[in-house]
Amino acid sequence: GVDDKIQSLLSDGRDGVLVGSGKNGKLLAMNSRGELSVLLKNDESHITALLRTRGDKIILGMSNLGRCYVMNDRTAPQASFESESIDAGLPAFWGTLTWEGENMSSLKFYTRSGNTEQPSNSWSPWAAVEKEGEFYRIKSPTARFVRWKCEFSSPKAVVDKVSLSYIQKNLAPGISSIIIHKPGDYYEVKNENDGKTKGIAFPAPLPSKKEKKGWRSIDWLFDDPNFDALSFDLYYRLVGGQNWRLLVRNLNTNIYSWDSAQMMDGKYEIKIVASDAPANPENSTLSGEKVSRVFIIDNSGPHITKLKPGNNNGKKVLTFRIADEWNPIKSVEYSIDARAWEKIYPVDGILDSRIEDFMLQVGDGEEVAIKASDSIGNVRVVHTNLN
Repeated sequence: GVDDKIQSLLSDGRDGVLVGSGKNGKLLAMNSRGELSVLLKNDESHITALLRTRGDKIILGMSNLGRCYVMNDRTAPQASFESESIDAGLPAFWGTLTWEGENMSSLKFYTRSGNTEQPSNSWSPWAAVEKEGEFYRIKSPTARFVRWKCEFSSPKAVVDKVSLSYIQKNLAPGISSIIIHKPGDYYEVKNENDGKTKGIAFPAPLPSKKEKKGWRSIDWLFDDPNFDALSFDLYYRLVGGQNWRLLVRNLNTNIYSWDSAQMMDGKYEIKIVASDAPANPENSTLSGEKVSRVFIIDNSGPHITKLKPGNNNGKKVLTFRIADEWNPIKSVEYSIDARAWEKIYPVDGILDSRIEDFMLQVGDGEEVAIKASDSIGNVRVVHTNLN
């Protein structure tokens, strides 16, 4: 079709019309059925005027540059047509070329490929399309763009349709970001790993969140240059450790929640491996991976230590220390002889660190319970009898 605005029109003297187009300086012939044929293409970018002389010759008026050409009625012994660049979207392996038309025995086809939309010195040279058995195989190297060219040596040859096949070169998927959710966040997601669901091509939105003690959640964003469906394997390790341990395999989702009580307390990393195996043959599968930021697993309450009866200004007291290895201490309470819990503050008056010292006034024979909570809700209780 005409790739830009029509610049000029002229009857061909029969049942059709000549069309001068812009942008690529094409002269086209349109018959009464609306079918277009390319007669010629010039270096100038616009055919702005078409004129028939008394001698039945046609003059083409060009702009950019401004020139005139005379087209005679003699048939050229040879002609060729070159296609526009065909974009495969990514580097591609070229397959076969097929065409339809009339009187095609004299036709010769060629292709060339490159990675710029317009051909340049970096493009491959024209290569003949070679017959292999029943097919015509494209010999141009792997690239993102391709052009085909047809050479005519008979005026009766007509090409109606040209098709070429290709497959994009497989490129590795990637994980762009990993989000570690706060302790207790839980997302119920079904991993439909039933042999029917084969990966996901786009990240899924987060479902409704629930609070679930001890559970941790992670989600991630990913991409694949080929838009392949992906599956995911998750691994974990303690910071400083050498070996990654498998957490879950063949996830068909980009969200995962697990009970962290199954892991010892400590600093961890998660590695996510994305695979395009669901969309590719085994011998061409690629993967990409990313390691999360360091996060803390802590399912133990603060330690309550150094409980020691003492005397302060003639009054009996109980001193003790509360420490948490991973998270700040949030609250400390005490109960005497199973009565209601009462808050107590550290000796320095402010609860603002992972280690705090306390002093509690007590009486002889009392049973004291001390309860300490950290910032993520872990609780520990100890009891002591002051006989």
